[in-house]
Amino acid sequence: MNKPVLVPLQIQSSDINEDELLREIVRGDRTSFRVFFDIYKRDVFTTAHRLLNDISDAEDASQEVFLNAFRNIGQFERKSSLRTWLRKITVNLCINRLKSREFRGKKNSVEIDEERLSYTPLSEDASLIRTIDKVVDSLPSNTKTVFVLKAQQGLRHEEIAYLMDITIGTSKSQYAHARLLLRERLSFLKEDLLDEV
Repeated sequence: MNKPVLVPLQIQSSDINEDELLREIVRGDRTSFRVFFDIYKRDVFTTAHRLLNDISDAEDASQEVFLNAFRNIGQFERKSSLRTWLRKITVNLCINRLKSREFRGKKNSVEIDEERLSYTPLSEDASLIRTIDKVVDSLPSNTKTVFVLKAQQGLRHEEIAYLMDITIGTSKSQYAHARLLLRERLSFLKEDLLDEV
């Protein structure tokens, strides 16, 4: 007889047996799916938020990711960890949403108040972060996705290539292209700040 999965207050992915959790979820155990959700919800939301740059869109995307995961959990092939599998679902869903945004024209051109930024001490200017976020958000969807996964989430090009179903070379060239575009679009900033991009 299978033991029920207990839900601890603070759940860590290292605290669970993935195989056992998967078996229980496939069997239809709602408590196990809740454990699965509690473990990975922060990762999914963080990835979606960084890619979509909108809290509401990230929340919607996160819900859709878990719905897709629940529907397809029986087909999970265990070639990777659950975290990687969910990240791949999240990245693909966000890429589709970004492309849809571009198609609908939701994404406007970036408007930057260069004069205001040039006279304000950058270390004290909270709008600098918003400006950089807007510029990153204005990148083409695949270029933005590679940049966010590499620069903000710290993934290697091999991981990005796997998640996006692209070659490692494509990941590297998209990242270089993103950096070039960011340098051009943020050229009014101090040179030492641009070295960090």
